[in-house]
Amino acid sequence: MPVIIYNKHCHPDSSWCDEVINVMRPHLLHNPFPITMYRDRNAAILAFEVTFNKFMQSDTPERLEILRLARLHQEGKNIGILCCCSPLPCHADVIKRAIVQIASC
Repeated sequence: MPVIIYNKHCHPDSSWCDEVINVMRPHLLHNPFPITMYRDRNAAILAFEVTFNKFMQSDTPERLEILRLARLHQEGKNIGILCCCSPLPCHADVIKRAIVQIASC
């Protein structure tokens, strides 16, 4: 079953999703590194990925949420990730990759 990233402004009907998570500020899995005149999109994603990898090393609420989503994915549930960047690259891609990777183990 898929893990799909949706744009909050133009997402299609997500009623087929068993679980929809919001990864925008101020939610649990938000990116605390905004795009600014000093930090472009790639740098913001990279900064999030470094932080993400750190909190995946211990029992943080973020890690527990990723593990919960990976378990749902393993069970064949459809997961929607709601952000405001899609289809542009964003930190939701890091989250999706982790969910799929953990679920495949």
